[in-house]
Amino acid sequence: VPGARAPVPFRALLVKHASVLLPRPWVSARHEKWRVFVAEAGLADGLDAHVTGTQLLMLQNLHAKLWKLKWHNERKVLFWRMCVNGLPLPSRFTNVDAPCACHAVASDRPDRMHHFWHCPAAQAVFTWLQQQLGVSTALHRHHVWLMILPPEFAARVGSSAEIKQVWRVVCLAALNAMWQTAGLVRNMRVQDREALQQQDGGVAGFLGRQAVVRLQALLHDFAVLGSPPATWRAVLPPDMPFFRFTSADAGLQVAY
Repeated sequence: VPGARAPVPFRALLVKHASVLLPRPWVSARHEKWRVFVAEAGLADGLDAHVTGTQLLMLQNLHAKLWKLKWHNERKVLFWRMCVNGLPLPSRFTNVDAPCACHAVASDRPDRMHHFWHCPAAQAVFTWLQQQLGVSTALHRHHVWLMILPPEFAARVGSSAEIKQVWRVVCLAALNAMWQTAGLVRNMRVQDREALQQQDGGVAGFLGRQAVVRLQALLHDFAVLGSPPATWRAVLPPDMPFFRFTSADAGLQVAY
């Protein structure tokens, strides 16, 4: 394996080793998909903007940090698939008509931008995150899609490695909540949708509430089943949103 200090036995081969062995055309294709994702996340100015090598390296490093996170791998796989446009979205396939239940404009063949930004479920998640952060500036896509700590929040609590780790967990939970909500209503019966229309907020309100509930459940899942780094206990402030330690001997608690 290139870069390895000694030959790597097959039984010890890891994903990072296999990634180095990928043929160059495959790596180039993946980087092109990453370029589109970074541009779509809003970090670059428009889809045709030039995405720098530094930004691609940032995304590559983010993947490495997420895989080290001690949480269910299925939570991380969603992000990996999202970055390479590998989710089963109707927009990726011809002759597939699977409109989003929100019935928003351009949702007949929803794409990545719809499910993770335009859909009422996604907007409800972004709004809830902003409320929990206690910031006046609205969150942008790149804050969640690329898991970049919002500057206003960082100015208040700092931008230590531990704070960034918390934000990455929150962003993973948020993206998974959006996608789970999309799956929840994808096959919803017509009569069920009609019944929801009679409720407060209609289908859009239902999607938003479901997305936030699922996000909260995922945060609780990490607090119970995840394994936060030991340094969190010493670094996280007592008023930290999302996660905190209520006492010296207490376990990790959700805070919202």
